[in-house]
Amino acid sequence: MSIAAPTLFVPAWAHSRKPDTTVDALIEALRRSLVHVGGHMVAQALHTSALRALGTVAHLSRSQAQRMLAVKGADLAVAVLRHDGSDEEAVSIALWYIAELAPGSPFSPKAIAVSGAEAVARSAMSKYPWSQRVQVEAERVIRACQG
Repeated sequence: MSIAAPTLFVPAWAHSRKPDTTVDALIEALRRSLVHVGGHMVAQALHTSALRALGTVAHLSRSQAQRMLAVKGADLAVAVLRHDGSDEEAVSIALWYIAELAPGSPFSPKAIAVSGAEAVARSAMSKYPWSQRVQVEAERVIRACQG
């Protein structure tokens, strides 16, 4: 059995408030690690895994993407991008996450731009010119900032 229009598929859990607890927990784990504790030399597995999970939820649920923007979720990805020790994988995941937030709200260009995402996306493009994935995701973030 296959779905007729997989791009239009929204899982049953995305229609209610069920993902709120998960999203809140991931955001707070990132905030605690990146903002309150700080001092990380490199992006850790916690950072990349949480951004992947949040990005997937944002992709599947616009209301959750709006919640992530409202609690400044883009700022957390920008914090990962600002780490000098973030490797190519962490950079591409953080950029992807920010780009996944963009379709969530008509106000997302402003919210994403205020986080400083455009500047760090441009910086990532120059830091990893050989990485096609970083280039593609950085372009998505720049387009998202410009509306």
